Amino acid sequence: MCQAVRTDLFKHATTTVTITNGLGEALTVHCKSKDDDLGVQVIQPNLNWSFSFRPNAIFLNTLFFCSFAWSNQQHSFDIYDEERDLRGCGKLCLWSILPVGPTQYNDESKKYDIFYPWNPPAL
Repeated sequence: MCQAVRTDLFKHATTTVTITNGLGEALTVHCKSKDDDLGVQVIQPNLNWSFSFRPNAIFLNTLFFCSFAWSNQQHSFDIYDEERDLRGCGKLCLWSILPVGPTQYNDESKKYDIFYPWNPPAL
């Protein structure tokens, strides 16, 4: 008798990333992974947009990167890096986008006070 093999044994539970527009103007966001293009989103000031996925539990290499544009600014950032975020924010990663860079929500302080720099410009 043949038994079915469960392919979901090597996947983490669903993770959700929420991006809040902390600017005083519309923010255009385009997020992708190696396998998924989430399309262009326009987030109005003080509103947010979320997406969910299942990280890779074997290789710990799930990566979502986003471009952010407003006024005359354009930046990019790795909004979910499994190696960094699996323990850092767990199943709910909350980000606020500010002119100085992305800030991650800190469960201990209950504030967006974990600051990260933008990715360096591509050459």
